[in-house]
Amino acid sequence: MSSTASAPTERRGARPGARTRRTERHPEGLERLRILLAGAMGAVLVGYALLVPVAVLLLMSGGSGSFDGAFAVAVPMWLAAHQIPVEVDGRALGVLPLLPTAVVVTVVAVAANWSVRRLGCRIRHDAGPVVASQAGAAAAVAVLAGALLPGDVSVTTPWASMVGAGLLAGLAAGVGVLRACGLPPEWSRRLDGWPRAASSGARIGAAGLLLSGTLVLLLGLAVRAGTVAGSFAGLAPGVGESLGALLLAVGYLPNALVAGTAWSLGPGVAIGAAQYGPFDVQAGPLPPFPLFAAVPTEAVPLWGALVLLLPVGAGVAVGLVCRRALGATAPVRDRASAAGSAAGATAVGAGIVAAVAGGSLAGGPYDPVSLSPVGVLLAALVLLGIPATIAAVGIDELLGRRPQATRGSAAERAAARREGRSRDDARSTGSDRRTGPARRERSTPERGTSRDRSRTTSGDETGIRDDPAGEDREAPARDRPSRPSSDGPSRPRKRDAATPNGSSPGGTGRGPSSRTEREPGPRPRTVGDLVAQKDREHADDPPDPAPEQTDTGRDEEDDAER
Repeated sequence: MSSTASAPTERRGARPGARTRRTERHPEGLERLRILLAGAMGAVLVGYALLVPVAVLLLMSGGSGSFDGAFAVAVPMWLAAHQIPVEVDGRALGVLPLLPTAVVVTVVAVAANWSVRRLGCRIRHDAGPVVASQAGAAAAVAVLAGALLPGDVSVTTPWASMVGAGLLAGLAAGVGVLRACGLPPEWSRRLDGWPRAASSGARIGAAGLLLSGTLVLLLGLAVRAGTVAGSFAGLAPGVGESLGALLLAVGYLPNALVAGTAWSLGPGVAIGAAQYGPFDVQAGPLPPFPLFAAVPTEAVPLWGALVLLLPVGAGVAVGLVCRRALGATAPVRDRASAAGSAAGATAVGAGIVAAVAGGSLAGGPYDPVSLSPVGVLLAALVLLGIPATIAAVGIDELLGRRPQATRGSAAERAAARREGRSRDDARSTGSDRRTGPARRERSTPERGTSRDRSRTTSGDETGIRDDPAGEDREAPARDRPSRPSSDGPSRPRKRDAATPNGSSPGGTGRGPSSRTEREPGPRPRTVGDLVAQKDREHADDPPDPAPEQTDTGRDEEDDAER
């Protein structure tokens, strides 16, 4: 057997140890055909082989165990596993067990997974042939098995058996191929966003409905345990019969779970003319089978309507999963679309499974067994869709109100504080770069508080104004006092005794704020900074005007001259 991928080989003339390109060789021709046939026929044979031991046990429970007879009995069982209705002694049997169907679907999916991997797992080139081979093999064997049935067993419609078996095998093969290769890249890009969130929500919704059906079934078995035990004892009084009844009950257990789901959604179960549900009970005869004994035949009390909270809770879980997958900041339209699509897909799946789980039951008073697929679809759409949409979108946004900001967790608050500090630091850094060192000096609280206050108060009188950009601008020359001729350091101002407010007698001096002592500024680093500092000091401290001589001073001078 040749391998599907050739090992890396060294090129001629290449130096030893050099890395060579790995070239994969996909199987073609007869090798490709061999892989496809092996996967398709292997799935059919494995599924049939798994049913032979079950047929042996069933024959032994009836007292006639024959290995050859087990192979013959396994043929209609294989058809029943593909949900192909059969007739036994002219009586149609359409209520077929779902557990063998699940086993066959698993086998076909595994075989398709193996085939597509051996072919190279190219989704565009290998998926179609693998799915077609699996569906074709199942359809062909279904037609052949219908012709090989015993005389008292027959297929109701041969063409329906071919289509049904091919469709079931094709769907199972598609699941196996997608599990192996995944979606094409362009499909994955298109499904990003709310479609992917909707698929996650649909899985949660299906699991929630299955959990609801399981709880309802367990509650029914627990409440009517005595009736269930009596039905089992009446159906199988001996050991062999008990084994056969147990195998049948296990095979129909998924059907019972689907019936419990239909009961929890509201439509309930119809057996012949009888109807059993949480809101309406019309009692009638039940088949002598243990799983049917779990059906409540009395009127359910009002608190039994609380069973509807199970699918409602599943809908809330669907909405929360969609909201978490998209994020709380996603658009409302995307969250609503994801929740609605997930609920719709779950409802359609529930309706299809409810239709498959029921069917005809050999005529008589128990025919048909219906799980109300249309009612299940509508009930699931309402009980899941509305809570899912509300949970995904939010009540405030549905009512058009903006949700109030919440404090959030400690980690979120700490992150918000760090973000605010970093934003303030960036803003202050940008302001320092724009205004230069003069602005930074004035914005320092320790240094510029008293100085800014004095300059602001006395600016209107002395003609010195603060520039918003951080530099001092001089007033016009007529309002500005003359600058001293000396370039030396400024001397402190003297307080005039004759003017208690610190202003000159002529009313041209500064107010009280002009007496504020200047605090030392930052040390200049360059010659330009030193010159700017000197200019600011001279502008802030104009020369004192010459004090006017009072009458008291003139008298003293006259006395001194005399």
